[in-house]
Amino acid sequence: MRMMYMGMMLVHCNKNNVEISTAGMPPALCYKSKEDSIEIVRLKGLPLGSNVDYPYQSQKIEMESGDVLFMMSDGLCELFNREKEMIGMDKIEGVLKNSAAFSANDIISNFARLIDSWSGGVDPHDDITMMVLKKR
Repeated sequence: MRMMYMGMMLVHCNKNNVEISTAGMPPALCYKSKEDSIEIVRLKGLPLGSNVDYPYQSQKIEMESGDVLFMMSDGLCELFNREKEMIGMDKIEGVLKNSAAFSANDIISNFARLIDSWSGGVDPHDDITMMVLKKR
């Protein structure tokens, strides 16, 4: 099992507060309804298995009504199109901002449409995992 690494994101929800810690994962995105803006939750953390004594960080976020927390694996932000261009974070942020008024399920559906249109129907080279938390 040497040279085996794993990315992971832990999320602890307690009423209006969410605490996030990551290991080898892309940033989470938090859409703030009142400001109509996206906060990038960037936490540095080596993948699990790389360094036993790494000081992993966490960040607390207060969620208000209408706020959306979007979490993803690197397969989404590193998705390639037929021209070998990566999708990048700008398009992902745009879909989140334009979808934030919808249900969590519809937000995921909008991301699925982005994946299909960007990749041109070609299977991704990496797994794509997404999760949406929306505060009512």
